[in-house]
Amino acid sequence: MKLLAVIRIRGDINLRKEVSSTLKLLGLKKKHNCVVIPDSKINQGMVRKIKDYVTYGEIDKETLVSLLKSRSNAENPEKTAKELMEKGTPKIVFRLHPPRGGFKSIKKTFKSKGDLGYRGEEINKLLKRMM
Repeated sequence: MKLLAVIRIRGDINLRKEVSSTLKLLGLKKKHNCVVIPDSKINQGMVRKIKDYVTYGEIDKETLVSLLKSRSNAENPEKTAKELMEKGTPKIVFRLHPPRGGFKSIKKTFKSKGDLGYRGEEINKLLKRMM
């Protein structure tokens, strides 16, 4: 099962009510919070609604293990990562640091040399910079 890592990059000034409630449902209450969720149609719809405030992509197992080691109190991160990759998961929220080297632009999409929206496998590089 594929998992998505969703990182909130923008604050909550001038948020529309439906965007604000979607961010709260996902557990992204503050900037630099990250949530790991299963890649399902429901979650894709939620992420599509908040794409102007977050960046997201598919997380690989190696990055998930290092994220669990550094930012959670899981007893056995390798086992936890394996279970999450196989069965899916309820959302897990991680508090991250701002990225080393900073963001390029939090107002442009990733395709137009910014940081918002879908970034695919590049999310793993960003997560390593933020741990």
